[in-house]
Amino acid sequence: MKAKSLWYTEPRKVEVRDVEVGAPGPHEVLVRVAACGVCTWDLFIFSGGFQEYREFPFYFGHEG
Repeated sequence: MKAKSLWYTEPRKVEVRDVEVGAPGPHEVLVRVAACGVCTWDLFIFSGGFQEYREFPFYFGHEG
């Protein structure tokens, strides 16, 4: 199964990528997400915060 994922490709540049999602394991569920937001932390990273600690590319999100 494929899902859409938002990736930082270089400072202040993002792209949507298709990523493979594995089947859920025992005691797990797969949830279809209809919409999501971008949190303040992701906006901080996009604006240049903590760039020296990450290698590109990397994906948005830290909650999941």
